[in-house]
Amino acid sequence: MSEKVPFKARKMPTQEERDARKIVARSELPAKEGEILPFKKVEFKEFIATMQDTGPDWVKAYDKDNATVWSQKSKDTAVNSVRVRALFDDVDMETFWNVLHDHKYRAAWDENMADGYTVEVLNKTNEVGYYAAKFPSGLSSRDFCNKRGWQWRGKKGYCVVMNASVIHPACPEFKGFVRAWSYRTGYLIKKADKGVEFYYYTCSDPRGLIPGWVVNWVTTKYAPKMIDKLHNAVLNYKEWKANDESKDHFPWLDRKQEDSEKKMTPEELKKTLQVRSKEVYIPSPTFLKK
Repeated sequence: MSEKVPFKARKMPTQEERDARKIVARSELPAKEGEILPFKKVEFKEFIATMQDTGPDWVKAYDKDNATVWSQKSKDTAVNSVRVRALFDDVDMETFWNVLHDHKYRAAWDENMADGYTVEVLNKTNEVGYYAAKFPSGLSSRDFCNKRGWQWRGKKGYCVVMNASVIHPACPEFKGFVRAWSYRTGYLIKKADKGVEFYYYTCSDPRGLIPGWVVNWVTTKYAPKMIDKLHNAVLNYKEWKANDESKDHFPWLDRKQEDSEKKMTPEELKKTLQVRSKEVYIPSPTFLKK
């Protein structure tokens, strides 16, 4: 795996730029919006079991440098599930945890990230978030609207973060992106004798015109590189955080630090959507054209 490599922070879109690329909603929201509920304990339990599953349906696709990648055919989609296990002896679970939650820091280390922010806080350990990823030239960029939940079990020596895509009225489709879908994606970090044991799982469909077999091939090839980048991000985090203006900002540990993020009423959702009498398309901001 990689050694510590410095990187440059990138400026993210402003709120005005985010608003400028929204596809504004129609005049009225549906009479009854489906409520998005937090993940249940049993869902976390099942997800943890899946990430550590060693059944015969998992086919090994990569095994090198303390990292192993498996893939498994899905029953419900042409996109395979991909599972990764890696050992890192030079990082701790607490720092790994903070890296997985720090949206601002992700903008510094994830060069594929076009945008990302919290849409709505469901409770102390669940939220709805937006993430946009830049794709290679010739392909439309993708974005996600995901429900995200987490469990910190420090005394038991592990923590877990997982997400699944949802439809949220305050997270409409944006012009210039294809709305992708995460069936389930997440991380499990376990304390080891030295460092951590890391697990990653994803079953995610970029949608659009990309064939399923291409998605499966790219995902298994990209997974080791993604883990390498994440490992490097963990190594850099403490130094970055100490020198950033957000050095005391840990909203995933203290929700009081996010005064603007709360459970929204239907009236607040309508205001967030800037409701109009008809659907309006506004030109994308400059950063989307780069």
